[in-house]
Amino acid sequence: MKPFVVNRQGRIVFPANFLPELDFSVFGTLKQFDSAIKRDFEEKAPSEGDIAKRVESRGYKGRYETWPSTSFG
Repeated sequence: MKPFVVNRQGRIVFPANFLPELDFSVFGTLKQFDSAIKRDFEEKAPSEGDIAKRVESRGYKGRYETWPSTSFG
């Protein structure tokens, strides 16, 4: 059984009980790990101001669309 399904929109959907297995051995130093976390979570995340502007301009259709923008903040 696959740990995911592809929905009608072509997006990968994971079940609620899915726990990824992370391999930290690819990082040689703590500095490499820190820069990967910064790159993937801090730099890609929209700022609070960007989210507020999008909310004010009705860029989100509903409250559920704000979740991806705020989940790693």
